[in-house]
This record gives sequence, C-alpha cells and structure tokens, in this order.
Amino acid sequence: MIGSTTLFRQLAQHRLAVVSGVLLILLLLFAVSAPLLEMILNTDSSKVDLFARHLPFSIQHPLGTDELGRDLLVRL
Repeated sequence: MIGSTTLFRQLAQHRLAVVSGVLLILLLLFAVSAPLLEMILNTDSSKVDLFARHLPFSIQHPLGTDELGRDLLVRL
C-alpha cells in the first residue's frame, strides 16, 4: 500500500493534477461563499422582480439580471 505522503508527492509532480485540484478548491470556495455574496449584495437569488428584467451590469447587479429580474452573479 502506498503511503499518503508518497501519494501526495506523486500527485504534486503532475501539473494537470495540481491545476485540477486548485480549480476544484476554487469552485468549492465559490459554492460555499454564495450565501455570503448574496448577503453582501443584498439580493435574493430566488426573488422575482419583473421590473428589473434584463438590466445591464451595475454595482447592485455585477453581471446584470435575467428574464425574471434575478441577479445573475448570485445565481451563477
């Protein structure tokens, strides 16, 4: 059986494995921080606002809004 330090060294030598691991960690951090981002932007990801349909990017909606007026950054 391979020890955990040996396995970690073998993975660290493969650049693609390291890049994939970093991307997975970033995706995990974004997923975990979504409620925090929702609180900072003071938006609700499921709230429908038909008066805010298809708005371009702004400070309140950094990526704009969708066809139901929901913030795209929070939903992403």
